[in-house]
Amino acid sequence: MNENKSNSNNLIIDEELKKKILKDFKVNESFFDNLLDYFNKIIKPEIRNNYLSHLISSVEDIINGNRIKKFISSLKEENKEDATLKRLIASKNLRLFSIVLLPLEDDKKKASSRLFELHSMINYDPRIEPKQKRILIAHELGHIVLKLSEYEKFYDIEDKEKFASLFALISILDKEHFYNEEVKQYTYNNNDYILFNEVKSLLKI
Repeated sequence: MNENKSNSNNLIIDEELKKKILKDFKVNESFFDNLLDYFNKIIKPEIRNNYLSHLISSVEDIINGNRIKKFISSLKEENKEDATLKRLIASKNLRLFSIVLLPLEDDKKKASSRLFELHSMINYDPRIEPKQKRILIAHELGHIVLKLSEYEKFYDIEDKEKFASLFALISILDKEHFYNEEVKQYTYNNNDYILFNEVKSLLKI
């Protein structure tokens, strides 16, 4: 547990609460510590690296939705509709486009994006402060949204930058609103004991 406390970003469990968890969940300290250590070392870094993952996933869903519609239309035209494929499409497991985030140290650009046929790549400098990373990634995401829209041809280079910057501002404002307001309905007011009792009750521990 001391190793966990060395990193301020790690999840740290209050000692009294930990005793209750061990007792009520009927696990020994080693079992619990190993799981917490795994979460802090393996899961948490991935969470921290997935900047704006909900926003990126939402943009991917919109792009995929549009591409799937075109794909279905082409199948109908060629009389190649397939029941299994229809179920796959309906389940949203069919991905015709993805957005990849890739850290890349670059002294010239803090962030950049490239669009390919089946995916788009956003590079960002990992040395940048986390809050700035979110803004830069959202800006590049704005470029991707515009490039794949029907409106890009109406924008000159300066307006494209304005679009991407405004997209970043609106996206981060919405994210801040979610963290500060909407998220309250999903949290337990920083009271670990209320959450502990809720999990115990709901999962019948």
